[in-house]
Amino acid sequence: MATESVTTEPDELAQLPPGDLRRLEVALELRKFHHTSIWEEQKHFTWLISLLLSALVIGATSDRVNSTARAVMLLVGSLVGFLLSMTAYRVQRREGVYYQNAYLAFAREWNLQFPHHLLGAFRDRPNKSLSRLVTAGLTGKAGVRDYFQILFLSFAAAFLCRHTTGSEFLGGLVAGGGRWRWRGDSNPGRTCALTRFRGVLLRPLGHTTAE
Repeated sequence: MATESVTTEPDELAQLPPGDLRRLEVALELRKFHHTSIWEEQKHFTWLISLLLSALVIGATSDRVNSTARAVMLLVGSLVGFLLSMTAYRVQRREGVYYQNAYLAFAREWNLQFPHHLLGAFRDRPNKSLSRLVTAGLTGKAGVRDYFQILFLSFAAAFLCRHTTGSEFLGGLVAGGGRWRWRGDSNPGRTCALTRFRGVLLRPLGHTTAE
């Protein structure tokens, strides 16, 4: 995955003349805004995705939901969750670019106004490639924002597994004519009537499972 490029001249600063002290104030506000945006997006995306994943788990294990509704819920809910997780991942990476742009603009304006107290710049790109991101996470060298990106990718993988399960579940229902238990199953889930006494032959437990 290619890393995003960085531009260091936000549009808000382009409207002000060079050397104007207001450029420093605008750059500072932009830096604060994007720094706050990163944390707010992490918080809200994590809450929303966690709620959706929890709802899918509860729905999939509930006895009050019939088989067809459960399959549709898993299929649709996991697809929505996967798209939401990938959106959160991409938003975090894009917001990282915006924040680095704002910081570089602030550092440049600060160094122009206060040349005796210079601020340094970032040494690396705003985002790691996918391979570097996973390696940093496994070796404990990732930053907080890196771990949130890994978290959103993990959410996406979990929803993808749920989506596959829902597809197989729904396919079984369609193939079985709307019933999860097929003919000849040794555990029919009450596809046959209940018997009165122990001496009555149980079907299909008393017969072969295949014709």
